[in-house]
Amino acid sequence: MADVAAHADVSTATVSRVLSGKRSVSPEIRDVVLEAVEALGYKPRRRRKMDSRSGQKNIDVRLGFLMDPATDWYFVRILSGIESVLRQNNVDFTVSPINGQSEGSVEFFAAEQAQRVGGLIIGGGPSRDELFTAAQSMNIPVVLLDRYRETNDAAAVIIDNVRCSCEAVHHLIDTGYSKIAMVNGPQYLPASRDKLLGYRMALAEAGLSFDPELVIVDESYHTWEGGYRAAQQLLGRVKPPFGVFAFDDLMAYGVMKAVAAAGLSVPGDVAVVGFGDLLYEQTGIGLTCIHVNYEHYGRLIAQLLLDLMAKRVYPPIQIAVNGVLVTRESSASGS
Repeated sequence: MADVAAHADVSTATVSRVLSGKRSVSPEIRDVVLEAVEALGYKPRRRRKMDSRSGQKNIDVRLGFLMDPATDWYFVRILSGIESVLRQNNVDFTVSPINGQSEGSVEFFAAEQAQRVGGLIIGGGPSRDELFTAAQSMNIPVVLLDRYRETNDAAAVIIDNVRCSCEAVHHLIDTGYSKIAMVNGPQYLPASRDKLLGYRMALAEAGLSFDPELVIVDESYHTWEGGYRAAQQLLGRVKPPFGVFAFDDLMAYGVMKAVAAAGLSVPGDVAVVGFGDLLYEQTGIGLTCIHVNYEHYGRLIAQLLLDLMAKRVYPPIQIAVNGVLVTRESSASGS
């Protein structure tokens, strides 16, 4: 399904709506999706009726997209991994974006009880405690994607953002930079909080003091524009050379563009490290970053949810996925 979405340049949720026959898709978009289905030879499995005799249940994947998931490399890779496991286990699933509209509300979710949703994956965007609570009240198993609850009462698959971020910042320090800045996402995101913690841990371990002026937060995480704006602020505060650890690859790319626009060089004046390793795959840009296998990540999420549904395991459970530092041209030298 993720491949069809990318081919048609629409969201996976839109593909799901077209294939399920829902009317909330324009005829033009429907035709584009169906053409992509035919071109790729995609054969969606026929959905069984949800009745008490079959016991068949659907999994609902709820993601808070900040951008169209058809062009959001992060979510496309994760969904690919989720889909591969669910298809292997003959399980239907629906992708429902949480975008502030009625389709992401608790009321909409509660109205879907008639469809006998068997499991829920929640991830992306701000905290969705209300969805988690609603699912709990209906005894629907939930897996949290790259988030966790402070109450430690959930099943979650997370990226070890603290360890990975600490490694990324240590790399900049080891390369020779004594001034290390950070371009981060908003603090309501667990990933942002954990990456900041890893950043501060690395500084402390290297005997460097933490300067809050070197941490720039932009609400437009997962975008190069957010990284560009943040880098402009940094360049107005810090004299090169210095290193920058970015929340993700797209923000890192924005940092690199801002540095170039200022007439400076990467890594001579500003070294940059990203997170995810999707930029190099898509563009070939030599960005040093933390590599994360997002398809593997998605497979772990789906398998955990199936285990919860089969009552093979019970929450609280937390599975941490590690990343690996990949060094490229963007951090080749320091001063």
